[in-house]
Amino acid sequence: MAQTMRRIAFLEWIRGAAAVLVAVQHVLEKTAPGAFGHLDGELNLGRVGVVAFFLVSGYVIPLSFEHQDVRTFLIRRTFRLFPTYWLCLGIAIVVLAATGELGDHSPLLVAFAIVANLTMLQGLVLLPSLLEPAWTLTIEWVFYFQQIGFKMRGALDRAWVLGYLWILGFVAASAVERILDVDLPATFPLLLGVSCLGHAWARYDAGRMSARAVWTLAAALIVAVPVGSVIGIDADWPADRYTISTWAGLAFFAAFWLVRERWSSATLEWFGGISYALYLSHGLVLYPLTHTSLPAPVVTVACFALMPLVAHLLHRHLEQPLIERGRALSRRPRTAEPAATA
Repeated sequence: MAQTMRRIAFLEWIRGAAAVLVAVQHVLEKTAPGAFGHLDGELNLGRVGVVAFFLVSGYVIPLSFEHQDVRTFLIRRTFRLFPTYWLCLGIAIVVLAATGELGDHSPLLVAFAIVANLTMLQGLVLLPSLLEPAWTLTIEWVFYFQQIGFKMRGALDRAWVLGYLWILGFVAASAVERILDVDLPATFPLLLGVSCLGHAWARYDAGRMSARAVWTLAAALIVAVPVGSVIGIDADWPADRYTISTWAGLAFFAAFWLVRERWSSATLEWFGGISYALYLSHGLVLYPLTHTSLPAPVVTVACFALMPLVAHLLHRHLEQPLIERGRALSRRPRTAEPAATA
């Protein structure tokens, strides 16, 4: 176990750096759009971080299943993800209601959207995320369900092959966008393909898969991204921006992987620990600060100072205790069924 933890320590650095990239993207596009405009037109730092996150998830979730059954995995994931998310979602809903942004929709639709968001599966019913960064969590859970299905069939080592189908689904969804002139969530299957690449990468590192097989899947993904982005239609994501940002996310993960044996960072490891809380809560810090009369540079500095602090407090006082609670609960033996009486 200790050897495995040393082998995957670099994943914490990636989580930390990726969460920082997402926060920086959102802060600078609000507080310094002029200075940030040229770079953002070609490269979206938030998308770089998101792609890296999904590679990390694809890498680490199959490793979790080596030491956990499905019951243990689901208990620990639930305690790990939902409480912090529900708190941040609740704050976001209050803010949306207070600013009148929910008033343009019928109460029934709002109620349905809130219920769907509480499950993290709002994306499956094509509803928006009321907590802006949480759109990725639906994709995360679909990947979990995929891995659980393969785990229950005793075929988890082969789950990465679905990456080819997800990549094909991305290109197909992009083509349907063009043909029907509709906006579809084509990035949904693309990021699932990215997770499958992370799974393949982990199997290669464990000596259970050839480098050629990993590179073949990676090449399919690298080629599909510009093809799908050119075919599809998305005014906010021109093909070059979409492609460069996605490729940069892959390169970002690869760079950390290459130096994993020769370099470490206590700072990034700390950010890795609070990465989930930072990812969910940074917008809740950004929103009120950008609605003050403070000068933009002051808002920028305040955001970068307060976001890690808020995330640290969330992680220490909510996330970490409930992670420990989930671990303790998952270790409890199941209650035996009472014997039937004659």
